[in-house]
Amino acid sequence: MANHLSESLPERTFQYQSSLPPLPVPSLETSLSKYLDAVRPFASEKEFEATVNTVRKFQEGVGKELHQKLLQRAKTKKNWLEEWWLDTAYLESRIPSQLNVNFGGPAPYLEHCWPPAEGTSLQRASIMTWHTLQYWNLIRTERLAPQKAGKTALDMDQFRMLFCTCKVPGVNKDTIHNYFKTELEGPCPSHLVVICRGRIFTFDALCDGQILTPPELLRLTKWECKRERKTQGDNLIKLLMIHSISVVLYYIYLCLWSGTVRSRRRQTSYSINPTKSRRQTEIDRLVRERRKLKKQWRKATEEEKEGINLLQEEIQSRLSTLRRA
Repeated sequence: MANHLSESLPERTFQYQSSLPPLPVPSLETSLSKYLDAVRPFASEKEFEATVNTVRKFQEGVGKELHQKLLQRAKTKKNWLEEWWLDTAYLESRIPSQLNVNFGGPAPYLEHCWPPAEGTSLQRASIMTWHTLQYWNLIRTERLAPQKAGKTALDMDQFRMLFCTCKVPGVNKDTIHNYFKTELEGPCPSHLVVICRGRIFTFDALCDGQILTPPELLRLTKWECKRERKTQGDNLIKLLMIHSISVVLYYIYLCLWSGTVRSRRRQTSYSINPTKSRRQTEIDRLVRERRKLKKQWRKATEEEKEGINLLQEEIQSRLSTLRRA
């Protein structure tokens, strides 16, 4: 009876995660053979022969030592590749994520029954958002069936990264912050982020624990977009389209600029000595900024310190140019 009941219960999305076997390490011979197979179509006979000789030397030399280190790593990690792949392919890359890194999103599957028309973008967005929220709810309630190859369960951990996840830029490496939780694990973020005319706003996609309907999503989105229609925002979202290190530098600069504005507002009066030249005034301003950067550096994290060092180098270069003039 117990066996019959357990077989009739639906499989939960993440129920096999703890029982998955560790990622196997392929043999050195297999890896090198696949490498040569991949190189062959792109190399001439002479180039391929040279590549074969290089691979043979690697296999008989340092390759054996490196493979043993890989086997040792596999003994202490369930997935010996995951950390390297995540860091090298995604987090350490300094190019913009959009269009350069894996991306996904809704496709126009409604075109056969709802032809494109001007002025329907928000209606379409509300419907696609509603369907996306249904998928979020399937994962959160673990009602999404685990993927399998035949009868073998596959790793479902990446499904946790589909929602409630963000990448925070860093100087040398970005970091991933994930806040997704299943119902059994606890509360989970349920807000939506909407961008309109360079401004960013959020609202909760749930009401009394239920997902908002497409008309409700449309009404909220329309209201926010109408409210922001009169003025153009700061377009900070465009920072996502530039290099990660530039985002960090802009962030540090904005923090310093914000602090400067606040300190100036606290002053009862502000004046510039009219006897100073424009060049000397600029030099004085850069010197003040450099002093503030030194103070910021003492309290900054390691990544922030690297960004501040780059700003200090830029200020020093500008000071040298002005002083030589």
